[in-house]
Amino acid sequence: MSKIAEENFIQELLKEIPEFESVHEKEYHKIGINLVFGDLKRLAEKTIQQNDQKLLKRIAKFILRCNNEGDKDVQDAVFVSFFETMNEESIKAISKYLPERLNEEIQEFLRKFDEVTS
Repeated sequence: MSKIAEENFIQELLKEIPEFESVHEKEYHKIGINLVFGDLKRLAEKTIQQNDQKLLKRIAKFILRCNNEGDKDVQDAVFVSFFETMNEESIKAISKYLPERLNEEIQEFLRKFDEVTS
């Protein structure tokens, strides 16, 4: 698999989560990955509300792939644009599909973010 970067991010996302296409406009290249991750977060939260565990599992798999195979910008966007504004209930729901190591990194990131913003 190739490294995920801003240039191929949308292509990789749509390969794994074709449902995302209906969530977002077609002009992806103009808005950047942070805004796309924000839309993906909203899709994840909607998926949790609808209790669609199959789709949630695929979203979690893509997030894990972005964290493991993404360049620095993609990895940063995983935390800043996906998890940073996600509510606790949603983080808990998606966390069951993520490895413990990543869950620990997420919790540490959120703890530090809370310290800085409090």
